[in-house]
Amino acid sequence: MTNELADLYPCLTLREREVVQRILDGATTERIADELTIRPTTVMTYRTRACEKIGVSTRRELFAALLGRRAGARTGPQEIPLAA
Repeated sequence: MTNELADLYPCLTLREREVVQRILDGATTERIADELTIRPTTVMTYRTRACEKIGVSTRRELFAALLGRRAGARTGPQEIPLAA
């Protein structure tokens, strides 16, 4: 999904996408740090920057934003009927 993240949020850097992908996979900050061989505080910095760019502040909002964006990308723009 890292490539999909790049399509949905081109403003994210590669490292931000890597961190977000691992968050979506359910990894803890410590596990992400171990996998990417960086410090946990660095993981939190990347997560914070990615969330700011996406416009969310919690993991729950991050999941919702990505799922909503993916659903919109698959179905295309929806027309909203005008009230009669």
